Parts: sequence; structure tokens; C-alpha cells
Amino acid sequence: MGFRVTRIFLPFAIGYFLSYLYRTINAVLGPVLMEDLSLTPSEIGFLTGVFFFAFAISQIPLGLAIDRFGPRRTEGFMLFVGAAGAMIFSVAETIIGLSLGRVLIGLGVAGCLVCAFKAFALWFPTERLPFVNGCILSVGGLGAIVASSPFQRSLVEFGWPVVFVGLSIITLLAAIIILSVVPERKTMNTGTALKTQLRELGTIINSRTFWLVAPLIMTAQAAWFSHQALWLGPWLGDVAQKTPGAAADSLLIGATGMVIGFITFGFIADHLRNKGVRTNTVAAIGTGAFIIVQMLITLPIGIAAEVLCFGFGFFGSAISLFYADLTQRFPLELTGRVTTTAALLAFLGGFALNVATGLILDHWPNSMGYQIAFGGAVCLQLSSFAWFTINALKQKNQLR
Repeated sequence: MGFRVTRIFLPFAIGYFLSYLYRTINAVLGPVLMEDLSLTPSEIGFLTGVFFFAFAISQIPLGLAIDRFGPRRTEGFMLFVGAAGAMIFSVAETIIGLSLGRVLIGLGVAGCLVCAFKAFALWFPTERLPFVNGCILSVGGLGAIVASSPFQRSLVEFGWPVVFVGLSIITLLAAIIILSVVPERKTMNTGTALKTQLRELGTIINSRTFWLVAPLIMTAQAAWFSHQALWLGPWLGDVAQKTPGAAADSLLIGATGMVIGFITFGFIADHLRNKGVRTNTVAAIGTGAFIIVQMLITLPIGIAAEVLCFGFGFFGSAISLFYADLTQRFPLELTGRVTTTAALLAFLGGFALNVATGLILDHWPNSMGYQIAFGGAVCLQLSSFAWFTINALKQKNQLR
């Protein structure tokens, strides 16, 4: 186990830490950029959204690359791209330059989670995957923690250009570590023709098992990505009336809740699996609670912002369990494409929701705008949750 921790888990954990840090820093950085560069809410929403768009367009080729070349070489190469993007972002002074940097960063870290999932599927026992996946996701939560109060303090101390130079160097070092430390393990899919890989991708897209959970993953993670990466920060200032420092502290509480949630839900799923409870059942319960928390954020009912942020982080972490369940329902050689196809939908949703929220706030720059944007996201999730529940019950009855 020590070999798996030091040479498999930890290198990929570094990559995913950086991925989540980059993903969530705009919640703190966004208001700073709006002030320094006079950006509008729709522009900052687009700037945040292009990161998810880059994630989305990379997912299908990423899945093919992971299953063909392995997670080590795929992530190692992509992190070089991310390092270049961070350096470009550090010197950019216009929305075009910033967007180019964010796109390259997004492309560079797009494979950090799915490469880790693939590596774990190759090296860890199947029954341990929900727990191990929960651990790597909790490391992402540490990235979100650093992206809150610590990142806000670094902005005050050094300024965002210097901070991004530092991030570029760290990302470069992460690429070198992964390429030099992680061992190779070939799968039966290595060397498979591209035509065959694409045909196998079609079996995923046409699978009823995949589409049972895909709409819920798309809508719930879109809200998770969009709100956590950007809009919770402005909401804390505009609606909850928090100062920048207090807003960053609230985001820190939310990120802490996410770390605790990943570990907790991973442990629960791992424990209940031995008792015959499916992982997606645990994921569905947690996701349902996540939707309820968003309702409470949308409605002005006076619950403390810190409590809502913690609940958002804690219960939102449950969505990731759907990925662990999916990888166990398809052959090992397809796991890279399964996770990236699901992630494609989620990141497209995150891009669309970021842009839509920015446009709404351009027209209603007050609590009403947040209620419309957040409330619309909740409605989409409720529809997907109903789809999942109805079809899951049908499948259960058919098995009886």
C-alpha cells in the first residue's frame, strides 16, 4: 500500500490540488479583476466560464488519450500546457489575454481528476475505489481552501500577476514529478486503433446506465462548478453583505466542508457497499441535500452565510460518487472515456451557467439577479433528480 500511496496517489494528488485551486480562485480573484480592469459581471462570468469550456472540449480526446497512452503521460504533458497558461495570465491586461490564459490553464488541468481516477482503477482494488476517490477529491478541497482566505491574503501581499507566476512554476514542477515518479501499467486497450476506440465510445453514449445519471451529474455539477468557482464570492458581498476578507473566510468554511464531505461520503459509500447499498444511492441522497442547500441560498430566509457555505461544500461533494459508480459498471479499458464523457456534460453545463449568471447580473445587479440565476439552476437540478429517481426505481423493480 505504501508504494501505491507514494508513487500513485500523492503525485496525482498534487495535480488535482492545483486543478481545484485554479478552478475556484475566481471567487476571490473575480472582484479584484473587476476593480483593477473594470470588468463587468458578464465579462468575469465569461472569463470563469471559458475555463470550464476548455475542460469540456478536451474531455473526449482526453478520454481517448488516457485509455491509449495512460494517465501518467497524459497528465504530465497537459500540465506543461497549464503552466504556460498561468504565465500568460500573469502578464495579460485585457479580457482577451486573460481568457487565453484561462483556456490554456483549463486545458492543462482538465485531466487531473480523470487521470487520477484511471490510475486508481489500474492500481487499487475495485472495492477500495470509492474511498480512494474520496481521498483524492478531498485533496481538491484543500485546493479550494487555499483558494479562499490564503489566496486573498496573497493577492493583498503580492498582487495577482506575481501570484500567477508562482502558480506557473509550481504547475511545471508538478508535471515533472508525475512524469518521473508514476510508473506505467499497460492495459488491454493500449495500442487499440482510434476507430475501435471511437466505436467503443459509442457504446458508452448509447448506454442506458450512463444516461441514468448523466443529466443529474450535468446539472448538479454545473451549479457546483459555477457557484463555487465564482458566484458564491460576489453573492457573499452583494447579498450577504460580507467584506472581501469576511467573504474569503466564508469560502474557506465552504471549502473545509467540501474536504470533510469528500472523506465522509467516501467512507460511507465504502462501508455501505459491503452491506449491499449501491454507491449511486449514497450519491443521490447527498445530491438531494445539496439541492436543498441551494434552495436555502436562493431564498432570503436569514440562515447564516457560513452555515450555507459549509452545507454547499459538504453535500456538493457527494456528486463525485456517481463517477466511482460509473467506473465500476463498465470494463476497465473504458473507464477513462466513461468519466470524461460524463465530465464533458458537467463542464459544458458549468460554462453555460457561468455565462448565463453573468448576463442575468448585468441586468439585475442585486439580490433579485442572484435569486433568478440560482433559482433557475435549482429547477434544472430538480428535473434531473426526478429523472434519476424514477428510472432508478424502474430498474430496481425490473431486477426483482
